[in-house]
Amino acid sequence: MRFRNFIYLAVSFFLFATSHALAESIVLQNGDRLTAKIVRETPAAIFVEHETLGQFEIRRKDVASVSAKPAPKERKRGDLAWQRKLSTGYDFTRGNTDTRGLNGDLLFNRNRLWIDEWTLKASGTQSYIKNKRNAQVVEGSLRYGHSITKKLYDFYRFSAEHDYFENVRARLLPSTGLGYWFFDTEKTKLLAEIGIGYQYELFREGGREGTIVGHGRNMISRKITEHVEVGNDLYFFPAITDFGDYRFEDEAFLKFAISEHLALKIKIKDQYKSMPRGDAKKNDLQFTSGLEYSF
Repeated sequence: MRFRNFIYLAVSFFLFATSHALAESIVLQNGDRLTAKIVRETPAAIFVEHETLGQFEIRRKDVASVSAKPAPKERKRGDLAWQRKLSTGYDFTRGNTDTRGLNGDLLFNRNRLWIDEWTLKASGTQSYIKNKRNAQVVEGSLRYGHSITKKLYDFYRFSAEHDYFENVRARLLPSTGLGYWFFDTEKTKLLAEIGIGYQYELFREGGREGTIVGHGRNMISRKITEHVEVGNDLYFFPAITDFGDYRFEDEAFLKFAISEHLALKIKIKDQYKSMPRGDAKKNDLQFTSGLEYSF
């Protein structure tokens, strides 16, 4: 629990501690072009901050022109945007423990700006310790969001999960509620959701259980530079009849763009269950590094 909260707070601080200032396009007398943020100007020099080179000084006589970076394209209601992503990762440790694992993620998103949005996600993980399987989780979700205003929306989500080592053959959870976009720009995204759902579980040894749960979500992401993005997505599902029975699903990531379609992604995923079944542990923490392909 403490580690999960530390991850969330650290990511949130890092996102909003970064500068929102726009960069300028600086053309030098020799024809070189530089994109950087102007920190200070004097009659003799311009002091700039570059995302890679840091802060330095450029003499006025070496500058041919300075122009503002082109403003982002104006967004209009109904603008259609697609996201399609595939990622895979392989993790292993050697030494006191011998662990290896393979995982994969799939994302499809169709968004008509300020009208509606469809999101399909799926992921799977399987890992071994000394050739003995210690984790097997498959999960997926389908979500529909409908815009009420530019910031307020209602959502409808259905998720399904299989967790072999918690003896859950299937965990089904339809939920609905309201969400609000605090920020929704090319660089910064922040939303919160609140709602209600019904969690229905089928167990491997037989039996089933259903309960009404709350739905809470907080998602934040920030493009630190053109090539670096960081974010966190937190879900909270408390049982309405017993607030001591709840689940957290928290995923933090750091992504480095290699090319237009390929990126290196480092991810920490934490799943916490206050009342796990059988001998299962309360906390499942997974660290993954792998490649993400967007198309």
